[in-house]
Amino acid sequence: MVRVHRDNTRLRLLLSLPKVEHGGMNTSHTQTTVPVSKKRRRFLIVPLVFIGVAALGPHLPIGGLSQSTAGASATGQISMLGGDARTSTIPSALTSTVYGLVGTAGKVVATSPSWSPMLDSAGEVTGAGDIAIVNTTSATSSLTVTLHVVNLAALAHDYSSFTLPVAVYYAADGSAGSAPTTSSCSNTGGCNWQLANGTAEAPSVANDASYLTNDGGSVTFQLPAGAYYEIAMPTGGSYYCVSTTTSYTASLSPEFFVSSASN
Repeated sequence: MVRVHRDNTRLRLLLSLPKVEHGGMNTSHTQTTVPVSKKRRRFLIVPLVFIGVAALGPHLPIGGLSQSTAGASATGQISMLGGDARTSTIPSALTSTVYGLVGTAGKVVATSPSWSPMLDSAGEVTGAGDIAIVNTTSATSSLTVTLHVVNLAALAHDYSSFTLPVAVYYAADGSAGSAPTTSSCSNTGGCNWQLANGTAEAPSVANDASYLTNDGGSVTFQLPAGAYYEIAMPTGGSYYCVSTTTSYTASLSPEFFVSSASN
């Protein structure tokens, strides 16, 4: 769950899993093994955001950003990250996120993406942050993974447009272009995260950045088997804020869920 702390001039998005303050809802991490079929693709979507809103009635708290997790597909695993991910279940070989702090194996401290929307003003993502870990080290095929923004209608009340950058990294053996690591990351230096942009031995997933927009609301990646990946949000992009209202029908905070399918 993401908490937004608000004062008179500044709003800051802070990821915080799994506890929600001020009357929000908790979300849990789900891991499910889905067998690979040669005859058809298996799809897995866990839209916990929709379940929570529909079942509980009240909307998320002001500025709340809810996340859901898609479980394993083709023995892959997807774990959403939060500002405090020390209780999040991630692969035990990982000791850091792209932007977070070094932690113990399988329990890391992530960093939150952040920006400060102001009325009738343009802006951009000013604080890079972590979104999700995808583990395909044991997958028998590549995965199609999609990151969605589910509350586009609410965001449209407060933003006339937005283009949020999204990048995919992989845990590498060495410098940019080296092969994906097959062992655990350093307990002192963390993981060696590099862009999965197809340079040399790097998995070919995407260019340096893709974008979530108010027109489309989702971005899809093909993740080859055999690597640890992170979906992250670098700085940059753009938005234009036309209102700072937060209510049942208006929001400054995007809500995410992840869907995945084995190829």
